[in-house]
Amino acid sequence: MTSSHPCTSPVAAGRPRMGLVGLVSLLLVLAACGGLGHQDGANSAYRPSADFARGMAAYDLGNYRGALVILRPLAEAGDPDAQTYLGVMYREGRGLLRDHVEAVAWFYKAAGQNHALAQYNLGIVWASGIGVPRNDEAAVKWYRLAATQGLSEAQFALGYMYAHGRGGERDPAEARRWYEAAAVQGNTYAMNNLGELYASGAGGTADMVAARRWYRKAADLGDAYSMINLGDIYLAGAGVDRDPEQARIWYKRAARLGEPTAQKKLGDLFAKGVGVERNQVAAHMWYSLAAGNGHPEAGRLRDRLAASLNGKQLAQSADLLRNERLQQTVAR
Repeated sequence: MTSSHPCTSPVAAGRPRMGLVGLVSLLLVLAACGGLGHQDGANSAYRPSADFARGMAAYDLGNYRGALVILRPLAEAGDPDAQTYLGVMYREGRGLLRDHVEAVAWFYKAAGQNHALAQYNLGIVWASGIGVPRNDEAAVKWYRLAATQGLSEAQFALGYMYAHGRGGERDPAEARRWYEAAAVQGNTYAMNNLGELYASGAGGTADMVAARRWYRKAADLGDAYSMINLGDIYLAGAGVDRDPEQARIWYKRAARLGEPTAQKKLGDLFAKGVGVERNQVAAHMWYSLAAGNGHPEAGRLRDRLAASLNGKQLAQSADLLRNERLQQTVAR
């Protein structure tokens, strides 16, 4: 299987949203989102108050200056939730000038109160080297502190560090353990990467049934990488009967989510007539879409195929492309 989620974590836990996750390799690309609510900590005087709720309501509405007016006094008084979000606001330049050093300072204040989301953000900081010199060992330390408190994003990130030997020796068995801890909490990125470890046998015994189960769980929750991996399984007949039609179905679901690898793979199926009737116009359209979304090979395949198509066919491909883009817009 080839579609592995990177460990990123971008807006590093701006406002956590239920059901989404953060990642630390493609840095600052996705918003790190989790289901973490308020932490039990040392400063009971500032636990979820009406003021904090009003500050977060303003934040969620994009009224960052209004949120800042409410959250800064709470942060200065020692509220770790407010300190964490003030750090995010400094990191992202939301309602004030971007200042990574100031962001790190606020994360440390909250992390000192054992606030898991702040600890996770410090892991992101050290892994990315934004606001501090990059230090994977320090990143692992902070991810672990948050992971042991049950924060699924941190568990995923720690699993990624073990899987790739960042901050220590590569340890696929530990990666499996932390991915599974995050996966059982519903973290789809962890489900996908755990599926890959089962498929490859890294960190334990290879088990394609378990791999497919985790891919399917994540795919059913909308994870495009897992959809692609399911498509690969059915196309290759890895642990299941070979079924190119099922491969096409899963690739198309991922393609509709804008995933260029899936779009390129659909182009391959149409170009070769695998699981579908051979259709060079459709192949050209999918290659065009994948190339437009940055797939490194799709542009070459599109151009080579274009040389064999006439003007009418190219116009048909352009029509299909416009329609597919409209379908993707509606789907989102």
